[in-house]
Amino acid sequence: MAYLDNELFVIALTDSQSLYWLPEGPNGMIAVIDTKTVELKEKIDIKIRPFNIFAGKNGYLYVTSREPQKAYFNSYSRSTKEFMDSELVNNECLSEYNPTLDRIYAIPIDIMPIDYKVLNVDNGKFVSSYSSTYYDSYPLAEKFKISPDGKYLFNSSGVVFTCNENVNEDMKFAFTLDKKFTDIAFNMEENRFYTAVGGNQIYVYNYEDFSGIDTLSSTGEILKLFYVDGKLCALSRSANGRPMFEVIQKVKIKYGDVNKDGRINSTDIMYLKGYLLRNSAFNLDEYGLMAADVDGNGSVSSLDLTYLKRYILRRISDFPANKK
Repeated sequence: MAYLDNELFVIALTDSQSLYWLPEGPNGMIAVIDTKTVELKEKIDIKIRPFNIFAGKNGYLYVTSREPQKAYFNSYSRSTKEFMDSELVNNECLSEYNPTLDRIYAIPIDIMPIDYKVLNVDNGKFVSSYSSTYYDSYPLAEKFKISPDGKYLFNSSGVVFTCNENVNEDMKFAFTLDKKFTDIAFNMEENRFYTAVGGNQIYVYNYEDFSGIDTLSSTGEILKLFYVDGKLCALSRSANGRPMFEVIQKVKIKYGDVNKDGRINSTDIMYLKGYLLRNSAFNLDEYGLMAADVDGNGSVSSLDLTYLKRYILRRISDFPANKK
């Protein structure tokens, strides 16, 4: 999907039987939805098997396909609905549009090593292309995202590159984050960004120098991160496998309170011991698992049980997790 001037653009495949691009007729469409009324305004037929869509500068739409061993990049005028131009890339690609530079960054997914390709566009026309100079220099993953200000390209391997209008300065190595990520969201007002690293863990970074600031946790397993209207949100999967939408807030963990009754006593030992013995009567939810990780090493083990026993017997006055 893409958004521009109170319109939401949704792509759909209309020829479900075709695995390939059909030059003799349209096999996809763009549905234009009025975001104020949430009503379908019109449909635009496109001669491409659509995979992704971007709303570019000056009212031009860019649609990508995902075909075996190749990818088409087509452009269309929103005002006239006319086809403008096409570019063929000889590899399957995932791509992102940089609105600041009016440029499409693509990464092939069917060749190794992975490398970036750039398509420069001008009023719906593909005017030039080039590849990254770091071919095989960094371990890259297929997923990536461009920051809202268009300055950086974040690869999910943790490698960060610059985005620059000057071709010689574009895609320069900037930094490597300490963790790979599955998704990323940006809070540009406070110069922060957030990465989901698997499970319910979220890492918070300073956007200016990429330094780590904090860690957060969601209730469910994170599938997608968003930063909307001043709030960090997540589409996640609950413990029973159901999808859920949650607002991520800083949660104060009371380490040792495994059963969440506000106290730390022998009942918590019983719960943690039962969990470690895989007794289904003592399944712990996400908060319980975080509270049970009293040594703060990111996992729950017999060592946490030992610390909990020592705390209740008053042999230690605090948990290691509270000192980190």
